[in-house]
Amino acid sequence: ILVTVALNFFGFPHVQLVPVIARDILNVGSTLYGILASATGLGAITGTLVIASLGARRKGTIYTLGATLMLTGIFMFSFSTTYAISLMLMFIAGIGLSGFVTMQIALVLEGAEPEMRGRALGGIALGIGSAVFGVLFVGQLAEIVGAQKALAMLSGSGIIVMLLLYWKLPTLRSSK
Repeated sequence: ILVTVALNFFGFPHVQLVPVIARDILNVGSTLYGILASATGLGAITGTLVIASLGARRKGTIYTLGATLMLTGIFMFSFSTTYAISLMLMFIAGIGLSGFVTMQIALVLEGAEPEMRGRALGGIALGIGSAVFGVLFVGQLAEIVGAQKALAMLSGSGIIVMLLLYWKLPTLRSSK
């Protein structure tokens, strides 16, 4: 649940800043913005197909490192001033997203006793709700320092949080 809270706070609010960066930094119109926005989804589909074909033995690692890869792609995107590089970075962020999304529910269902699964999934839904606070925070931060710096600060903080969670929570590293 902590990984879910962290990624929803530090990662998913990037969606609100991508159009601003596309317009103001990359100087592209709505068609190229649409392609840029869909690159994350294409990366997620690609990553999901790879995970499904290879199988998932270390679900906690795939979950946490997938979230970290997503944040890293977003972090690097925040510095990009070239459309092609930005497109590639959003695709990479999508690959990371696939690791997070494919394992999020699986880990909860495997880890919770059958009678507690509903409550555990409720905890995940609560964690997903933290995105609202991340959007509010990154919006305010963007007003002060600009969209690129705000995105870099938020996603960079998220990378640190993810690595700390992976280090401090041995269940994320376990193969069980």
